[in-house]
Amino acid sequence: MSWTLARNMVVTRGAGVLDVDKFTPKRVVAGCKTEALPEYDGASPIPADVFAKMKAYSDSEGGVGLVVMVDGKIAGEAYRDGMSQATVTQSYSMHKSVLGLLYGVALDEGVIGSLDDPIGTYIDEWADDPRGEITLRAFLTMSSGLRPPSFTEDFMEAMQFLLSHKVTQEALELEPEFEPFEQFWYKNTDSQLAGAALNRALKAAGKGNYTSYLQEKIWCPIGAGEALMWPESKKGDPRFFAYLDATARDWARVGQLILEDGKFMGAQVLPEGWIDTYASPSKTNPNYGLQVWLSSPYVENRRYNPPSPVTVLQSAPHLADDVIYFDGFGGQRVYVVRSAGLVISRSGDVSATWDDAILVNLALEALQAPAGLGR
Repeated sequence: MSWTLARNMVVTRGAGVLDVDKFTPKRVVAGCKTEALPEYDGASPIPADVFAKMKAYSDSEGGVGLVVMVDGKIAGEAYRDGMSQATVTQSYSMHKSVLGLLYGVALDEGVIGSLDDPIGTYIDEWADDPRGEITLRAFLTMSSGLRPPSFTEDFMEAMQFLLSHKVTQEALELEPEFEPFEQFWYKNTDSQLAGAALNRALKAAGKGNYTSYLQEKIWCPIGAGEALMWPESKKGDPRFFAYLDATARDWARVGQLILEDGKFMGAQVLPEGWIDTYASPSKTNPNYGLQVWLSSPYVENRRYNPPSPVTVLQSAPHLADDVIYFDGFGGQRVYVVRSAGLVISRSGDVSATWDDAILVNLALEALQAPAGLGR
């Protein structure tokens, strides 16, 4: 075991969503000029008693922050005692969904030619390797066929990848187990390699790097504040699969970007039509798009991959069939319901009993009630 891995295992042991300072080195996604999100100055379309139920559920699962937006305005907001709008929390895998959004910009600007380009076009180590023929789309939809270290089969090997100071290199050493698009297998390594391909394409095109591109193309245009990334080393790649840490309000801003089909408060940020592509069901999983989850068709106990004992509960179908959401480990969430003008951003302590039905359906029940019509 390397010194860096040993150090990372010690530092991260027991680290919670508020312990962002433990994850070093850091890379900053600089904040830009931030305008306050608009709020309802009269009655909110989410009545106080409904928001109280939403907060009570979030709190019961260790909630830290909860922001609800309807039609671009804050309809409810609450934080744990001692926390505030400025509190930055770990996002875990919600970073994956931002990676998927940024791919839309890179495609529009010609940095990436096509989602169906072989990944070896962008990663030199695989230029003459059969693995280089696997397409970017396969990696973005968790369908590459590469078999990652499994927590259920070799915990230490999986931890070595997660905490390594050479994450991309270790991902490049994986061997195929299935044909591309044969099976959905949610894994950090697919996201890492998709991110590495984009990062290298940006550098080759003279467009800076992933961090600066994210700042310029998404983070600044939506008026987000400073965010933090945990790279594999001081000069290495970001961990593209996790650890883009930000405030609950800034995650709500990202949700609003999806809600407005790539616009933010009316200004075009992402290419027109990209959200429809981003949120289209993939070949191997109708509940997964390009690094983002879809709640229709309904699945009560969602499983990340075939051997995983971990499932995520959704105790009832959502009351709308167009719910798009980010899934960060243990209940970090951004839910977007375009048909209802609804965005929910939620952070909290890691929970093994999180239910994806409750917050969304409480809000939709209120919005679909007679008093909520005609917003």
